[in-house]
Amino acid sequence: MSLLDAEDRLGFRMQTIGKVSIKRILTEANYTLEGEESILKTKEKVYDEIVQYLTVEGYPTEADVYFKGSNVSDLVHATISPILCDGTEEFAAIEGERDSLYRLFEAKRSSLGEAMKQCLLAMKDMRDNGGGEVYGFVTTGEHWRMIRYEGASFISTKNFTVLLDTMETDKEGLMKENSVVVDCMNVALRNGGTVKK
Repeated sequence: MSLLDAEDRLGFRMQTIGKVSIKRILTEANYTLEGEESILKTKEKVYDEIVQYLTVEGYPTEADVYFKGSNVSDLVHATISPILCDGTEEFAAIEGERDSLYRLFEAKRSSLGEAMKQCLLAMKDMRDNGGGEVYGFVTTGEHWRMIRYEGASFISTKNFTVLLDTMETDKEGLMKENSVVVDCMNVALRNGGTVKK
C-alpha cells in the first residue's frame, strides 16, 4: 500500500502525528517504578542480551554488506525477550486484559517510515476491531518510537536510541539514558496495556 493510500485509510497525513517526549507518555500512563528492583534487573538483562548480540554480530550498520533484516530481527529479539520473559511471542499481537492490545513492528531499513505506516494501519485495525487503547513500537533495532492510539488520535514519542556503539564500555550511561525501552514496554503491557486514569 502506498503512503497516500495509507494516509487516506487513516484519515490524516502521517507527518501530522504529534510527537511527545517519552517522559510525557509515561506520565500520562501514570507510570511509576513500582517494583523498581525488578525493573532494574530487567534493564540489566536487556543490557546483557544486547552486549552479547554485539559480541557475536558486531554493531549493525547498513554499510556492512552482510547486514540484513534478520540482523535487525535478532537485535530486536535480544532487546525485548527479557521484557517479555520467555521471548516466544516475537513481534506478535498480544491480547491483554480489558481488550487492550500491544503490537511491535520492526523496520528492516534505517528509516522508520515504512514501519510507521504498517504499524499505524495495524493499530487502527486492532482498535477498530477490539476497542481499548493500543500501543505500538517501531524500530530499526537502534532507534525506537512508541506509539499510542486510543481511537481519536495517534501520539508518538520522539525517536529514542537503545543501541550505542560504546555499550560494552558504558554500561552506566546505557542504564541511565538508553534503557527507557523497558519502561515503555512496561507501560504497554502493564494491566493489559490499559491506562489507569
